[in-house]
Amino acid sequence: MQVTISSPRCKVPDPVLRSTRAQIQKLTRYEKRLQSAVVRFDIDHGLHRVEARLTVAGAPLIVAHGTGENFRTAVDRIIDRLSRSLRRRREQRQDVRSSPVQRSI
Repeated sequence: MQVTISSPRCKVPDPVLRSTRAQIQKLTRYEKRLQSAVVRFDIDHGLHRVEARLTVAGAPLIVAHGTGENFRTAVDRIIDRLSRSLRRRREQRQDVRSSPVQRSI
């Protein structure tokens, strides 16, 4: 999976960037069809904001926003949201596959 990270208006520490890339890569355990992720860091009036957009093959775009006192807490929030969303999608797909098909004769 390709991970693109941008921070046009702020400086993000390297350990946070490495940690973010690793955590985004780990999301493939919930969805094998993840193609790419775009993560954007920003500071707005002293509040650290992070946005992540995941592209899944054959599915709509998944977007998560997180804010916090620092970038690490904001990243933790979006990872929680993305993993929860991907788990929910996987469970819904499994429920559809496992439901018995009723045929009318």
